[in-house]
Amino acid sequence: MDHIDLSEQLNKLRDMLRLPKEMRWMENGFTIVPNSIINANITKESKLLYIVLLMFAFKKGNCFPSVKTLGIILSANERTIRRNLKKLKEEKLIKVEHRNGKSSIYTLVEYIPK
Repeated sequence: MDHIDLSEQLNKLRDMLRLPKEMRWMENGFTIVPNSIINANITKESKLLYIVLLMFAFKKGNCFPSVKTLGIILSANERTIRRNLKKLKEEKLIKVEHRNGKSSIYTLVEYIPK
């Protein structure tokens, strides 16, 4: 039986998947934003907040970053974050499950333009 060098095969696969030099800035990840959100009739602050929630909710549909963390990422105060979370909830773009002593769980809802 022939011996297969799996580490060599794995290295070849990694080389095939490696991004070209001019695109390496994407190696830290990226977030795909639905066009319906880009075109939604909400403020730019709310759109950016939704995009950050998308980043956290990658492949899960929900996430639980703290308001403080969201504020740090968006360079906004907690009051601004809470106001925009409320707007997203009112527009039915997210569902919010409040938890005592823990950050809330934000579930992203499929957005269908009105």
